[in-house]
Amino acid sequence: MACRNHARYDIRLKTTILLLLLSLTMLLLNGCKGGTTQTSAPTNNPEAVQEVLKPEDYETLWPGKKKLIWISDSDLLYSSSKDILVEFNNTLLANGADFVVEFVNTNVSSVQQYYDLIRRLKQEGKQVDLLNTGSGSYDVDIRTYPAAVRDGLLEPLDDYLQTEDGKLLYDHILPSSWEMVTLDHKIYGIHPMPTAAANLYVFINKHIQEKYNINLPEHITSLDELQSALSLAAEEGEQNQKFVPLYIWLGSGKEMSGYDFLGSSGIAVRHTASGAPLAFNPYAEQDVQQLLQTLSAYKASDYTKEGQAFEEVLKGNFFAFVTYAYPSTYHDGKLQLGITDPILDVNAHLLQKGMNFEAVNGINGVASWSANKAEAFQLLTLVNTNSELSNLLRHGFKEANGKPQFKDMEEMMRGIASPSNNLITVPVGLETANKLNDYREYAASFSMSPAAGFTLDESSIKNDLAAIEEINRKYEELWTGSKDADAELMKANEELKAAHIDRVLAEINKQLDSWWKVSQTK
Repeated sequence: MACRNHARYDIRLKTTILLLLLSLTMLLLNGCKGGTTQTSAPTNNPEAVQEVLKPEDYETLWPGKKKLIWISDSDLLYSSSKDILVEFNNTLLANGADFVVEFVNTNVSSVQQYYDLIRRLKQEGKQVDLLNTGSGSYDVDIRTYPAAVRDGLLEPLDDYLQTEDGKLLYDHILPSSWEMVTLDHKIYGIHPMPTAAANLYVFINKHIQEKYNINLPEHITSLDELQSALSLAAEEGEQNQKFVPLYIWLGSGKEMSGYDFLGSSGIAVRHTASGAPLAFNPYAEQDVQQLLQTLSAYKASDYTKEGQAFEEVLKGNFFAFVTYAYPSTYHDGKLQLGITDPILDVNAHLLQKGMNFEAVNGINGVASWSANKAEAFQLLTLVNTNSELSNLLRHGFKEANGKPQFKDMEEMMRGIASPSNNLITVPVGLETANKLNDYREYAASFSMSPAAGFTLDESSIKNDLAAIEEINRKYEELWTGSKDADAELMKANEELKAAHIDRVLAEINKQLDSWWKVSQTK
C-alpha cells in the first residue's frame, strides 16, 4: 500500500493492527458509502445498539444553543451512541464553545450523488457549517477535494490558521498532511489520516537471526544485501520447517523502487537534481533492473514465500519481512503484528521513506456558505486539539488517559472513520503517550510525490499510452519476481520502444515541465 490517490485496499478482518492501519486509508480516503440511522454503543458495550440524536433532541437538551451542521457521505459516527453524542456536545460546551453540533450522515448510493447533493445545498442556501468532501470509490473516479475547491464549496483556512487557535490547530496536524491539502498555495481542509504515507522497512527477526547465527550487514538499504543471509535462512527454514525466510507483504516491487507511477501506465516519475519532475521508463533504469533481478533470483531460490506463509509471519515465524509500519506497529526495536500475536524483537532497516500525494478525497473543511464560519473553525480546532473530544468520536469514551483493550478487529475498527484526530487519541498498539511527537518525528522525512497535483492530458498520446499500459500489464510479474528477469526486461523494453514510449515520455515531460514552471511561480 503506497497510499496512492485512487488506490483501494481490501479490508481483511484479521486481528492485526498492521492490516488495520492499511485499511484506514481505504476507509478514509476511498470510504464506504451510505448512512445508517443507528450506530453501535461505546467500546465497553459493543453489542448494544442505540438510536442517535434526532434534530428535535437538540432544543430539548441544549435550549437556545446555536447548532452547527457537519455533513458527510458516509456513516462517520458509527461508533457513537446517543449517550456519546450527548457527552460530546456537553464536553464541547465545557471547553468554551457556545454551540453544539449535529453530525449528518447522508444516505447516498455514490460519491457523485453526494457531491451533487452538497452543491445543491449550497445553491439552495441550506445550513451546512462543516463538510467532508466525499470519498472515492471503484465506479466513480471523482477528485472531490480539488472539485470542492474549484466549485467554491470550501472556505480557505489560511487566515484562520494565523490566529492563536489556528496556530494551535496547525501544530496538532503533521506538516506533511498540511502539504497534502495545499492547493494553489492555499489550505481548504484537514486530511483525516494522522499520516497518509508510511515508511517501508525490512524487519529482521532477532530471535531467528541469533538462534541460527545469521550474519547481516549493520545497515541494509536494499534487498540484494540480504542474499547470503537468506541463503542460510532458507536452508535452516527448510530443515526446521518453522519459519519463512522472506515475506514481502506488498507482493510488488514498485513500492520498493521508491518512485511514483502515473496511473496504470507503468511510467514512473522522479525528482531531478533541481527538484523538477521527470517521467521515465523504469524498466530501462539500472536501479530498477537490479531490484527486479534480485526479486527474480530470490523467487527462483525459493527464499520468497507467498500464500499461507503470511499466517506464519503473523505468528512471528519469519526471518525477514518487508512491509510498511507506523509508530503503532513498530517502535524502539519492537514489532507488533496483531492484537493477540506476539510482540517481536526486530532489527528494522529502512528501505524507502514515506511518500505523500496530493489529497483528493475525504477532506474535512468549513462550508463556504456557512453563516457560522468562526464557530465552524472553532469546532474544527477543538476536535483536532482536544483529546477528550477526539476520544469520544474515535473510541466512544471521555477519559483522556484511558487505554482501550480491543478483543478483535471489528471492535478496533469502530469509529475509525470519525473526524477525530488520531494523533491525540489514546495510544494504540506500540504508540507511546507522546504519540503526536512520535508521529511528527516519524513523518519528518516524508516527501511529496514529484507529480503531486499533476494531471496528464492524454489527448495527443491516447493510443500509444493505451498500448504502453497493455505492455506493462503483460510484464507485471516482473515486480513480484519473474522466472527470468533479464530476458523479460529485454522483451519489455523492446515492446515499449515499438509502442513509441520515447514519444510518449517526451509529451509527458513537456507537460510536466510546463506544469512545474507554473506551480513554482504561483
